[in-house]
Amino acid sequence: MSNTSETYGIGTWIWNDRRNLGEILNERPGYLVNFMFDGGRNTINFNTLDEKNIGILKDGIQINDNLFGGFDIENISVNEIDTIEEISSVSSFLYGINSQTKAINIITKDVFQPQLFSQLRFSQDRYGSEYADVYFSQSLSRKFNWQIGATKHSIDGRYTNSDFDVWRGRGRVNWFISPKANIRANINYASIQRGLNGGLIYSTQDTLENGEIAQVENSDSYEKLTNFFYDLSFTGRFFRDRNSLTKIKLYSQNSLREYRDEENRANSNGIYISKNFHTVQYGLDVKQNFGINFSKDIKGDLLIGGNVYLNLFNFNTPSLASVYPPITAFKQNYYSLLSRFKANYKDLVIIFSGRYDRMYEQDIFQYGVEGKYIVYQNNNYKITVFGGVNTKNSGIDYYSLLFQNVTMNNVLDNIDYRYTEAGISFDSKYFYAKLYQYGNSGTDGFNLYNGNYEAGLLTEYIDVITALNYNKIEYINSFSPNSIIEPNNARLYLKSDISYHDLLFKDNLNLRVGFNLKYFHDLQTQEYDQYLYTQYATTGQAAYSSNGFIDHLFNMDFYIGARIGSANINFTVANIFDNFNYDTFIFPWDDRGGALNSISRFTITWDFFN
Repeated sequence: MSNTSETYGIGTWIWNDRRNLGEILNERPGYLVNFMFDGGRNTINFNTLDEKNIGILKDGIQINDNLFGGFDIENISVNEIDTIEEISSVSSFLYGINSQTKAINIITKDVFQPQLFSQLRFSQDRYGSEYADVYFSQSLSRKFNWQIGATKHSIDGRYTNSDFDVWRGRGRVNWFISPKANIRANINYASIQRGLNGGLIYSTQDTLENGEIAQVENSDSYEKLTNFFYDLSFTGRFFRDRNSLTKIKLYSQNSLREYRDEENRANSNGIYISKNFHTVQYGLDVKQNFGINFSKDIKGDLLIGGNVYLNLFNFNTPSLASVYPPITAFKQNYYSLLSRFKANYKDLVIIFSGRYDRMYEQDIFQYGVEGKYIVYQNNNYKITVFGGVNTKNSGIDYYSLLFQNVTMNNVLDNIDYRYTEAGISFDSKYFYAKLYQYGNSGTDGFNLYNGNYEAGLLTEYIDVITALNYNKIEYINSFSPNSIIEPNNARLYLKSDISYHDLLFKDNLNLRVGFNLKYFHDLQTQEYDQYLYTQYATTGQAAYSSNGFIDHLFNMDFYIGARIGSANINFTVANIFDNFNYDTFIFPWDDRGGALNSISRFTITWDFFN
């Protein structure tokens, strides 16, 4: 998406056995992924803003849910991810209508080689969890390649109504017509069924340790999801500058969600809901960039483009919307224009970005500027300073129509939004660090006392990687716009990975042993309505804390990973201190282990027939 963004690959997470996209991002500074059991719709948050503010792209195509605004991470197999690109928070709005805080581009595996490539990932976890993914890539000529993959993942569940089952399939065709033109076609399918128990009912007794004794909020509700994703991309080079590319992407998303509560279930909870939500989106993205050389030292790159989204919605409004006219079907189209200009002068880079969106009969303008400057660089280390600011004004947030109108009463309507950050990074052979302060605001003011910090010590035998989220942002109570929720102290989320690694037996065994740690201070617990995929702040006190914030939370995993020949093998002992932690109201942040049950995961990733 951008050559100024950060990308990180499979080596970052394969050793400590991340199970899905959420767990990968949860290692990064700024992210907090609310855990709603393995296989649940575990929501991604960034810098206290929820998933509806994060743009999720896959190979450059936005795949956010076009009705609910968020993203279900179970639509993507962890084994199809090659690298993840994080677009700068200042310029992220350029790449998606949800990207008010971050844009993430998932770059999938695209093995193009003369011989057959095949890979199997198999994993076992607690409570009947089994995962298998197989992937094949075969080239028929120097210019033509096809790839297929399939995933099966099922979980019995620890608590009542926490079962999960998914089938996923994917296919790709690459056709390199000439050195100046490429075509790629993709098809992705996912069929998901999950129980939605709404979390555990708090008890002063330690009944929550035992899944058979613990009671859940809803023993009946569940959802069935059927999702199809198609896309066709063309990339061409029609100008003398090799970096000037023409990109055209056509794509479609077809999603059916069947929500059921109390449908022939044995234990009635007195709630009867049977709703279907059907959405179809057709999209077109067109982008063209031009490389411009002003002089020997001054170079520029101009990107212009636009998006068209044609949306079809078919559903009945939920019971909470009884005061609104019922909706059965309607169309909603979005149109966008965007532009970015990047200027390079020696060690200085400045980027100007702008975007116009027309949606819900509203005009939305966003613009920003950011820069990077290499303060000092030699053969041993480099010091860079960076910063920027963006602004969005006029119009409503993408997600404040439809269901959010019901639950939030348009609290966020017509609020100007500004994001600012400034920081410094240090890079050397064995050590790196990146620290930046940020602030985001509506019309009530601005602050810059929030921060994301990361550092890594990478030596011949020892690696230490640490990230810290620090923020103190007021929360608006969704049901009372004049009520502000603010903790007594700033919230901290510290995550670290400490490992020993070595090559043994004449370099035939690549071994890594490590600890993965998580620590929270003043973590806000938030209710989550799984019917509407709505997470919101609340003034109600959580039963397990005095003010709705968890004072301290600590979790540690131990893992062993080894690369032997063409296979990676991993063992994980999760939650070795057997702590019972919460983050989304009363969902356990991780399953309790116990003496034997802590040996939670075994995974093998094997490249075979290659």
